[in-house]
Amino acid sequence: MAKKKAITNKSFAFNKKEIVLAEFANAISHPAKLEIIKFLSKNGGNMMGEIANEMPIASSTVFQHMEGLVKAKLVLIKKENGAYNQYYLNKKELARFKKAFNIFFV
Repeated sequence: MAKKKAITNKSFAFNKKEIVLAEFANAISHPAKLEIIKFLSKNGGNMMGEIANEMPIASSTVFQHMEGLVKAKLVLIKKENGAYNQYYLNKKELARFKKAFNIFFV
């Protein structure tokens, strides 16, 4: 008898709203990521060193968390003066996740 092939990606079983909300939850799944988002929301664009100085964790760890936020498109990077990266919240993407959250819990 032939074995059934296991389905490894079952996201098709969920609707778009649930997938969007799950992606957001995954993107902010660490307290440090929430602190980075909060810091950027209060301070606008900042360089990595400025952000890391305000966090109670190693700068290399801040960088790793920042990479995840950038990958999730919650944080944008802009070159300043051609040399330095400034990190900004992606307010459009945050609004999209907020909308998904509000719709999900209605």
